Amino acid sequence: MENSGKRLFIGLELPGSLQRLLARLTTDLPGARWHLPQDLHITVRFLGQLDPVRQQDIHQLLKQSAITPFSLQVSGIGHFDQRILWAGLAPSPSLQAMKQQLDQSLQALNLPAEMHDYHPHITLARIRAGHQSSLNDFVEAHHELALPAWGVTHVSLFESRNNGQGRYHVLGRYPLRQPHHA
Repeated sequence: MENSGKRLFIGLELPGSLQRLLARLTTDLPGARWHLPQDLHITVRFLGQLDPVRQQDIHQLLKQSAITPFSLQVSGIGHFDQRILWAGLAPSPSLQAMKQQLDQSLQALNLPAEMHDYHPHITLARIRAGHQSSLNDFVEAHHELALPAWGVTHVSLFESRNNGQGRYHVLGRYPLRQPHHA
């Protein structure tokens, strides 16, 4: 059994049709290192390096959660600090509620709260220094991007890897469902 633990996060997978639509944006943008379509996702909560016992705690938490299915829609393109190119999401109270519920459950497991505001997005590319002008032109050309909505039916536990065959590996999928009422 490995002792090093795994670098994990809770996220949402994108349907293949949406991955393909977003992959069409991978144009000739100088200085861009595009994510592979299969790596596109929405991070809900970064967990960090967790040992096998903590991984099992997270598995149980996700298995028992009673989060209701909802829809999301890609809306707009932007960047963080001229280094990260992202596709945004239309405002979603359901996604925010899911994030809040997961945060509360994770705090009960003594996992510290995140210290930054949550800005849901899909990272498309990382931009090397010196290419800000091209990035700004790209964002301006695509800022009104709107893609079809899709239904979120499960949440996933991802492992972040760096093995050249996709950076993210799904360790588990957990269906969203209506809460049971007594």
